[in-house]
Amino acid sequence: MEIRIQHASTLRNLGRSEESVAMLRDFADKRLGDAPAFFLALSLHSTGRKDEALSVALAALAEHLPQYNRSARAYAAELNR
Repeated sequence: MEIRIQHASTLRNLGRSEESVAMLRDFADKRLGDAPAFFLALSLHSTGRKDEALSVALAALAEHLPQYNRSARAYAAELNR
């Protein structure tokens, strides 16, 4: 499924970030780890939705914290309100 990330990244680079966001919005593949979230955050940032981009990035990062996971997820979600 790396092809989806590559395609979405190409769309973003071509200035078609909304299409990239749509392609990555509900995409998850455990084999790719947080790569879909990384590229979704980039695409959201490119559309000007910076708070949403930061929320996606922080939520992905929160899963790797040895402590404070719950608080970090809550703070990430708060950015979308």
